[in-house]
Amino acid sequence: MKFKKEVLSGEYIAPSNMIFSDFAKEWEIKFALTELSQTAISNHRLKLKNHILPVNGHMHMDKINQLMLLNLMQNLTRKDGNKGELTYHSKQDIYRTLQSVFKYATEWKVIEKNPMDGIKKPKPPKDAVKEKLQVYNEDEIAQLLQLVQSEPSHWRLLFTLAVTAGLRRGELLLSLHERNTQTASYVHPSRNSHFQDLSCFPLFLFKLLWGERTFFPCSSRSIFNSN
Repeated sequence: MKFKKEVLSGEYIAPSNMIFSDFAKEWEIKFALTELSQTAISNHRLKLKNHILPVNGHMHMDKINQLMLLNLMQNLTRKDGNKGELTYHSKQDIYRTLQSVFKYATEWKVIEKNPMDGIKKPKPPKDAVKEKLQVYNEDEIAQLLQLVQSEPSHWRLLFTLAVTAGLRRGELLLSLHERNTQTASYVHPSRNSHFQDLSCFPLFLFKLLWGERTFFPCSSRSIFNSN
């Protein structure tokens, strides 16, 4: 019935007539908004807006082939006004966006064959220096948490969250920036957040800000060593 109404109203677009920009909207509504975190959605939107839609947005989905996408990937440039080549990390993000969009275009029968098949993921430059990951050991973490106890509450909160929850930089900044005043929580959990199942998290923050050595009320993991 819904399909019939769309056809009669002129809202229905046959897959063969759908252009990339229209399908990208469908992909966002039907997949991204229901399955991805807000951070991931924002990243995909940015890559589409700056790098993909200006090149392929006007093209019909069934007319986009491997060579076109390969040319897109090989001719990526910075859009921030700075000089230099686009980083391979950004190129990989654009690759992932294209992979996801065309994956679902194939699964939803908009196109018969995925034009991203056979296109390799961008690699780091050969002269890139691979940095060795450095992490704190148990004693260093204990020393760090002890030192921050004499710092202002916002610094105690920031460092303790980073160490105990393993938050990435973007998650940490978001958690401290987007406050929910109704629950007095400093964390705005996304779909893929570490805290999506911690309904008691505001209580933990309240105790943390007051310097109390405590445990997660709803978890067996301790955030402080009481010794």
